[in-house]
Amino acid sequence: RRGNTADTMPAMAAVASILQCIMFLAKPEWYNPATLCLMTGPAALLLCGNAAGKAIDAHTIRDNFTLVSAGMDHAVAYRLKDAGVLRTVTAGLAEPRPNVLVSRPTRLMKGFLAGSESRRTSDKNQQQFARILLGCGVAAFLFTLLYRKDAGTAFTALAGVLCLGAPLAGTLMSAVPARMMQQRAYKVGAVIPGWRDIRQLGRINVVQATSRQLFPEGCVTLRDIHPVKMEHIDTAIIYAASMLADTDSTLNKLFTGMVASKSLLEKVTDRQAVPGKGYMGWIRKERVILGNRAMMMDYGIKVPSQEYEQHYTLNQRRIVYMAVAGKLYAMFRIAYQSDPKIAADLELVHRTGMYLVVDCDDFNCDVRLLETAYGLPTGSVKVLSGAEHEAVAPAVAWLPESEGSMLHLGSFRSLVGGLVAAAGAAQGEKYASYALTLSVLASTAVGVLMTLTGGIVALPLIGIVLYQAAWLVITLFFPLMQR
Repeated sequence: RRGNTADTMPAMAAVASILQCIMFLAKPEWYNPATLCLMTGPAALLLCGNAAGKAIDAHTIRDNFTLVSAGMDHAVAYRLKDAGVLRTVTAGLAEPRPNVLVSRPTRLMKGFLAGSESRRTSDKNQQQFARILLGCGVAAFLFTLLYRKDAGTAFTALAGVLCLGAPLAGTLMSAVPARMMQQRAYKVGAVIPGWRDIRQLGRINVVQATSRQLFPEGCVTLRDIHPVKMEHIDTAIIYAASMLADTDSTLNKLFTGMVASKSLLEKVTDRQAVPGKGYMGWIRKERVILGNRAMMMDYGIKVPSQEYEQHYTLNQRRIVYMAVAGKLYAMFRIAYQSDPKIAADLELVHRTGMYLVVDCDDFNCDVRLLETAYGLPTGSVKVLSGAEHEAVAPAVAWLPESEGSMLHLGSFRSLVGGLVAAAGAAQGEKYASYALTLSVLASTAVGVLMTLTGGIVALPLIGIVLYQAAWLVITLFFPLMQR
């Protein structure tokens, strides 16, 4: 990598301590063990802390790679960048600068290693601190050399300032939050490769989901069936299951699960999906229409009155109509129930100020249903129309390989769980960086003051070790306390 990194300050301390030893070996008369302290011990401690952070990072990348390369289908979440699609998807939302997170099913996540090795958020600050610390160390060396006329003391002052100011938590402050993020994300089947991806996820304010994610299996149930003629009830179930068998609708498993064998399903030809309304196709040379009231009205099918329908669609219940050969054939009353875990995830999404965009694969799913089922506030959720669905379809279509910021199982819980884990890591490193900033600046100031008073050269070894350990505990306290 070009430029300074979290390795730079420990490396400078190590070089200065080695230079101190070389000078004392070259000029033994410069070394007075009664008044001068060798800085190789503190420098070695700093290198050990740096190596510990690197080791934790390596374990995190290894475990993430194991999940990424598992060879099973996942979904990749990434920020939608197409400006035209972005405007279409977010039209009507109150967010002035939308950053939309969409997911596409895939088998392999591209750019995993590049993302894992991306620069940490705190690297830029540590670049500046390295320059400041080196400048103060050189100033301490020159002041001691010119003012005290003692070269051995001058090299000790240089090494002392660098060993005192370099942070023991330089790499640990990022490695520990990343490791904790990996462990939390693993529980929900999510992987966030590195800090570049954490920063990308931190800009997200709109999350895309599907109705299948919000109403998983078990949340959609069949309450009752009202066939026009009782002898049609078995045929109505088979026809409905046949129409939905090859779709991604939340109603798919509900109806196909009522058919004893797939061999009983009828062949459907020329099936067409009408977003937000239903399906139309041909079974045994008869036109079959399955959908909501609007779908029936479009095809001129006579259905019960609006008042009758409202009586049976209280709360989260909906009526699905079926027409065969131009006449009403049956009515199915469907109930939608919220999932407690998804409700908690949606509450978290809302509480963090994010909007929800739902690409519905269920013609019953609308804003009113989502707001009622999950108690979502008005204006926080948008259901995509047919045109908007077509616009976003290429962005969420399956690809064998896809770049992204997060790999997850495809469920809403896995997606939100990964977002929460990334947010926790970012927050932990943010507070840890504040503590590290304070430690470097305070320690550098202490080193300069002790140089001026002459106390820097007599620092006890145990004192430096305990001082660095205290700042390590303070710095890592914040990421360890993140939930």
